Amino acid sequence: MIPQDIAHKDDLRLDIAAPLSWRYSPGDTIIGSVVRNSPIVSPEATLKIWLTGTISIRILRAGSNRLYTDHECYINKWTLLKPKEYLIFSGPLHHPENSKQPLSWSFSLPIPSKPKAYITDSHQPHATFVPFDQNHPAYNILPGTLRACSSGYSPRSAAAIEYELHARLYYDRGGSKKAHYATLPITLRHSPGGADIHHISKGGSSYPRKVRSQRLLPEMKDKELSFRQKTNKLLASSKVPVFWFKMIIESPPVVQVDNPHPLPIRLSIATLLGNDRTSKIIEDVPQRVQINYVKILVKSSTTVIAPGGFSSSVHTGRQDSVVDLHFEDAFKNLESPLVLYSSVKANENIDLGNLFQLVLRRNGLYTNGKRCSSTPTRYLFPDCCTFILKHTHQFEYRINLTIAGETQEVEVFVPVRIIEAA
Repeated sequence: MIPQDIAHKDDLRLDIAAPLSWRYSPGDTIIGSVVRNSPIVSPEATLKIWLTGTISIRILRAGSNRLYTDHECYINKWTLLKPKEYLIFSGPLHHPENSKQPLSWSFSLPIPSKPKAYITDSHQPHATFVPFDQNHPAYNILPGTLRACSSGYSPRSAAAIEYELHARLYYDRGGSKKAHYATLPITLRHSPGGADIHHISKGGSSYPRKVRSQRLLPEMKDKELSFRQKTNKLLASSKVPVFWFKMIIESPPVVQVDNPHPLPIRLSIATLLGNDRTSKIIEDVPQRVQINYVKILVKSSTTVIAPGGFSSSVHTGRQDSVVDLHFEDAFKNLESPLVLYSSVKANENIDLGNLFQLVLRRNGLYTNGKRCSSTPTRYLFPDCCTFILKHTHQFEYRINLTIAGETQEVEVFVPVRIIEAA
């Protein structure tokens, strides 16, 4: 992008016949116009437009002082599209000083459906995530727009898949050559995931957790503990029953954005038996588990690769980000708390997806047709793996629960592949 050209929109600007948030697909046609408001008189002028597409990454390594004031920087850039200029005007220009109507040239520019044929030229096969094989899907579809940057005062790595529309007005003026430029970012959709799909659930579980309390005994559930009983509990006495458990979450391995089917997310709790596990006295006692709320975070990871200083060496970097879907806010509207009971086989479950009608849309998570967050969620770029970057996701579930009067938070991590809307 050329900053000095953006500042002079009267000299040249690009207007697109689409909303600002419009996302194109590979193979679409961009329809718009190039506009000039400033006066001009020239015996000969040419106006050309072209589209660029790049994948660029940067990896920053700390130096010996572990600060980024002393660092090594590795950059890798791949050009996705073959340079091709389209002539949309050639001839004399005359636009008077006080003209109320700007000069305008309409155009329609096709977007290629796949990367250029010689995309691997000048690149090294060991410094890419994609084999040098034209049959690989990466060679047959343009990747969608993506931006990722590690957080912090001095970002350690960054990655972007970007497309830009360019225009150049080249003209004679008083015997000298002049040029004005305009640049406009174009957002490209990722490859659609096909028709709407029914999500299939996949299991994930927490690390073993425990609760130590006399209230785990049925007869002690509602009784006041004596001073001695409280002391035994505090000292982790063997006289105090222990309940070992793990939370199990059925979570979709694939989520399609804007899919109307509720996400199949189910909670259950398994009693853990065996040595140093649940006390024998309560092995057959189903424990009441109150689900206070569930927080869902989407953790995105972008891995990038760049060639090193030697013929076979590479450098990799990763940037992570987290998006809070604010699902816990939906629990404030429940008339009564969610409750399930433990068992060795975790037979009982709570179907959160159907209960709340959970749907992931482009601007956030929805429950019963309403967005959980009061403001739009930061856009989640779909999963993708292209030449020098991989973008993946996982769900992090934080389940706040109460057992026998003891409240704790349990975390469960489940990989998920987010795909573009159909």
